[in-house]
Amino acid sequence: MFDEINEEKKLKQELEKFTEGIEVEKSTYYRAMARYESSLKEKKRFTPFFKIIIPVTLSFLLIFLSVFPVFGNNGTLIDILNTQRINRRISSLKNISVSQTENKSNSTVDSTIIQTILEKEFGLTPPKIYKLKAQNADYAETVAVVIIANLTNVEPENIVEMRRNNYGWGIIIRKRGIDPGAAMLKLEQIRRKLESKEKNILIRGEVEAISDNTSSIIINTFPFKIYLSEDTEIEGTIKEGKSLEIEASYIISSNFVKALKVRELNPSDIGIQPFIGQVVNISKNSLTLLLKDGTQKEFIFTPQTLLIPPHISLIPGRIVRCDSITDGGKLILVRIVQRRPPLQPPHSFLPQNSIKRR
Repeated sequence: MFDEINEEKKLKQELEKFTEGIEVEKSTYYRAMARYESSLKEKKRFTPFFKIIIPVTLSFLLIFLSVFPVFGNNGTLIDILNTQRINRRISSLKNISVSQTENKSNSTVDSTIIQTILEKEFGLTPPKIYKLKAQNADYAETVAVVIIANLTNVEPENIVEMRRNNYGWGIIIRKRGIDPGAAMLKLEQIRRKLESKEKNILIRGEVEAISDNTSSIIINTFPFKIYLSEDTEIEGTIKEGKSLEIEASYIISSNFVKALKVRELNPSDIGIQPFIGQVVNISKNSLTLLLKDGTQKEFIFTPQTLLIPPHISLIPGRIVRCDSITDGGKLILVRIVQRRPPLQPPHSFLPQNSIKRR
């Protein structure tokens, strides 16, 4: 470390050695030394000033940036830091999903797990979750929306609207008076639940097949067999085509699913409306269906819309069942179930475009 006093002594000694043997008047020598010492005193007065003023200036600058929104829509410096912290937590949720999903068809498992967490942890109804999924392509973002809304006792749609208006997470939690630590803690708790190797999940769908040999059933909305045991509680009957709600234990490492409770389910009880008809037109974001009574209805696709079975192309002329929910007067597609082989419609009646969705 630099020692100014010792360095000054060394410099004086060097000057005395350097001037040794030089004949000058003592007054001249003393004046030179006095001027040198005077310059050192000026320097000492100057240096402490900067040692004080620079930290003080930086402190005021940080306070200013932390209080006043000088970063446009991103808010204050603290808002930006909180936004980054929450975004890191959201990214960690996505990474968990990616690490546990071996192929794209298993993304329905992620959706089922998130659906269960939102219902069990936050008490959301299935219709509300379907609507939130329609508004957010990213399920991890949906989780963050629900957590922030839950901490402030507001509807999740209010948080969605703020996000649509380009508010960062930092501004949202400040405006809603949320402790950033509470939001981080809740996101961390959800991450730990997603990381657990065994989970309780809710599966809803129709029975596609029953195997007496293995005591298992296949549900059309879930990719793995569901095994029944003597301990499984069953309400009602299990047969092909029947709609069921199953509470099950899911082990990730083996994709083993064991049914804990099984009960019959009326889709309308969870806000789902089924429509059966012929596909008339398909666009990027919607599907038009011709119903038996001759009327046509338009349905809106979302990134979470399921196509069952997923490997068959959805084309005009095909007879399908569209399970949907109502949101603001629009019919939002939850899933499209194809049951019959495609018809051969007249070319003048149906366009020859098609779309394949997963």
